[in-house]
Amino acid sequence: MSDKVFFIEYHLHSLLLQKMKMMSMNSIFGLRIKLLVAADTIIGVATGTAMCLRALPLPLPLQIKKNPQLYHENEEDNQFFHNIEKLSLFYTDQSMKKDILVIRTPYYFTQEQNKIKKLM
Repeated sequence: MSDKVFFIEYHLHSLLLQKMKMMSMNSIFGLRIKLLVAADTIIGVATGTAMCLRALPLPLPLQIKKNPQLYHENEEDNQFFHNIEKLSLFYTDQSMKKDILVIRTPYYFTQEQNKIKKLM
């Protein structure tokens, strides 16, 4: 059983990265991986808060390449892949349009108050 845990964690990590790439996110905070081991099944859940940080390289929009040996063309599948690519491009465009948030620390506020006191 313990030899399978590594592969489950690896698979959860790769699924999480794919979802982050599709949503045009490049960082994740508070990542938690929970594994539930039962007699005949193993269930894994990975959760975290994904964000797009402009200080890091932005992920490129998702592009799906079909393997001709495994894939037989189908109009419904082509539409599905096209919609996923459009959705990824939409998220990439939206991440560039979002406002930049500034998080101020308590240290910053004390420094600002000291500057104001010096001016008075």
